[in-house]
Amino acid sequence: MVFGIFSKKKKDISNLEIEVEAFENQDQKDSHDELGEEGKYHYEFHFKDINSKQIKSLKSGFEGYTWDMGFAVTDFEFKEEGDLFKILFESKKYFNNEDDDWDDQDFAQNIVTRILGKEQFICSELWSHDEPFEEKDIVFIDDKQYEWSVEVGKHGGLNQILRDRKIALKAVKNDGWALENADKSLRADREVVLTAVKDAGSVLEYADKTLKADRELVLEAVKSSGSALYHADKTLKGDRDLVLEAVKNEGSALEHADKTLKADRDLVLEAVKNTGWALEYASKKLQNDPELKKISEG
Repeated sequence: MVFGIFSKKKKDISNLEIEVEAFENQDQKDSHDELGEEGKYHYEFHFKDINSKQIKSLKSGFEGYTWDMGFAVTDFEFKEEGDLFKILFESKKYFNNEDDDWDDQDFAQNIVTRILGKEQFICSELWSHDEPFEEKDIVFIDDKQYEWSVEVGKHGGLNQILRDRKIALKAVKNDGWALENADKSLRADREVVLTAVKDAGSVLEYADKTLKADRELVLEAVKSSGSALYHADKTLKGDRDLVLEAVKNEGSALEHADKTLKADRDLVLEAVKNTGWALEYASKKLQNDPELKKISEG
């Protein structure tokens, strides 16, 4: 249900005399001219569960930064729908995340380059707010309807919310941590998760519960990052061969092993060879083993 709709139209800037008045300085006018006659693109910000004071401040902030922040906004409106506050706007700046090779002109005109970095609207304006937006659920939607979670903070950031399986597979292959931003259904997709943990084992944290009990998948995760053992199903923390792979990769993974394996001298030996101080996670008896102590101290 829409509780309120607010709209503000920008001036018609087709006429040069009016156009000069529409910008605060010559740089803005020059930037607009460089964009030429290309079409408009639609973008949205969705803010969930924010209070009336935050909404009021967002309205004021966005109206004041439409050009200053490089958004090149030509049209925008505010909407309140249930627990969502939305900023919908059109801009001449475009965003195409399917292009791997961008030239300087692409970057100059790409809206994402205007909202990344602490000096920009999302990463600075929201972070320095009287009513802070950290930890809030904020989504940016680009002109292709891809969704991006917004990380508010001094340095900020955008992370694409992955819903398309093909895109997700490509993303996690390039960077396993992309799994963190994948849709719930994709976190239960074995191929997607397996691809992700091979690149970054610790992203096992974001996998569906059923996959955390998948021995082959967890084995790949601990080979990539021994600490991934922490996120494995309890039944696998007592699997000697799997835990052995984990401690060979990262000795401190011994902390997450089943109690019985912490008393396994050969396994503890491998852990200590990798990380001396891992001995503190071994059984009390092995902590006093002269040879192991010597290795851990050396």
